[in-house]
Amino acid sequence: MMSTELAETRSPSAAMRNLEDIYELSPLQLDNFNRYLTSQGDGLFHENLIFNFVGEIDDRIFTQCWNEILKRHSILRTAFINKGIGKPIQAVLRKALFPIQIHDWTGISEEEQAHRMEVVIEADRLIPYCMEEAPLMRVTLIHLNDRKFRLWWRFHHMIMDGWAFTVVLFDFLQLYKQLSSSGEVALMLPGYPYKDYIRYLKNRDTAEESAFWPEYLQGCTHQPPLSLLKPPAPEAPVSQIRQGRLDYHIYELFQPLQEVIKASKVTMNGVFQGIFSLLISHLSSGGADVVTGQTVADRPMLLENAQARVGLFVNTLPIRCQIRKEEGFVEWVRGIQTSMMNTFRFASSSEQEIKHWCGMSDDRDLFHSALVFKNIPLADDPFVGLPFRTDDYNLESRPHFPLSLFVWPEAKLELKLIYDNSLYSSESAWSVLNNVRAALVKFIEHPDISVSSMMDFDI
Repeated sequence: MMSTELAETRSPSAAMRNLEDIYELSPLQLDNFNRYLTSQGDGLFHENLIFNFVGEIDDRIFTQCWNEILKRHSILRTAFINKGIGKPIQAVLRKALFPIQIHDWTGISEEEQAHRMEVVIEADRLIPYCMEEAPLMRVTLIHLNDRKFRLWWRFHHMIMDGWAFTVVLFDFLQLYKQLSSSGEVALMLPGYPYKDYIRYLKNRDTAEESAFWPEYLQGCTHQPPLSLLKPPAPEAPVSQIRQGRLDYHIYELFQPLQEVIKASKVTMNGVFQGIFSLLISHLSSGGADVVTGQTVADRPMLLENAQARVGLFVNTLPIRCQIRKEEGFVEWVRGIQTSMMNTFRFASSSEQEIKHWCGMSDDRDLFHSALVFKNIPLADDPFVGLPFRTDDYNLESRPHFPLSLFVWPEAKLELKLIYDNSLYSSESAWSVLNNVRAALVKFIEHPDISVSSMMDFDI
């Protein structure tokens, strides 16, 4: 555990003896930290992962694996200290207590298990993380029957992004193989410290990116609200966490969409970004110049073994799309892809830095909506040699944007819409997803369709 005792340098306290390192926050961490402090209790930045496994698991080995993971990755032993000092810092502990919960639901019907899961998830969402205590992570193992169990894993977005959780998951699987076969953990080198990334951000040359963003966003730094989305009815219940979430499976479109994308020489990311931008333009009353966010990985090659690091290595960049109704959709998407590649060169630019370079005030948002295109690295079959396996997991995020569309571009082609249900009704949210699907069908059936025809939204 960690408290403001850290501020007392040279203190002989146990807290100081347990201190491994101190360094500043990344710009994104700092922005998230400030937003979290003013919105505690509504689940902001809480990441929620559920894996359903088939097979057998040993509770003791399960617990030992997670404690070994905590030793390996310093960001998982990191607390965020704000009281008594001028600027928030992150403090890495040498050791952190990690209480792991294990539940036995084997004598309960599937219906009751599902109900109980809903109840505990809803309650857990309302439990804020104490930022001064590490780890900012909770893990629960739930036995469902003799051959099925569930891993319920929660963590704060301050310490880990979607890419990083797969690194930790693969560590867990590798550790379980070692412990179940030999009873011992093979020598694992410590993970790379997150401090390396902080140093990279601070020392990078920003001359090119500070010149790029004002030019790229010139005349387009104010985005109107999504006025065509209807607010909830006065009598409609609004949850304390102010989050609505809709899951939308369109797996039947995956194969035909892949074929049209390949023939048209565009990318799936580009197609979704184009459709999303057209829809946001329509929802904000038809503006011809629209800016949305797209969350991208920032794992620079200058960082050794950047792909295997654990921490928060993302930014949400502004993507500007100028609507040219007379163009063919494919031609227009190709232009978007070129623009996106230009912005992705500056994946290290935080929203706060971009606003500063563009002369914007801190309290103004660059965009009100974001697209999250989930390219999460997965091994061919990480479960070889293990007594269990899964191909079923669900990730639920709580970003701060009023409207976020998540796309899983896998064979099941899954969409998730996360929205502020104090601003938008569930009916409006469903219409967003239905219109995305309708636009995809139009593109599949008529690859030569114009931008104007793609904008025929029913909302």
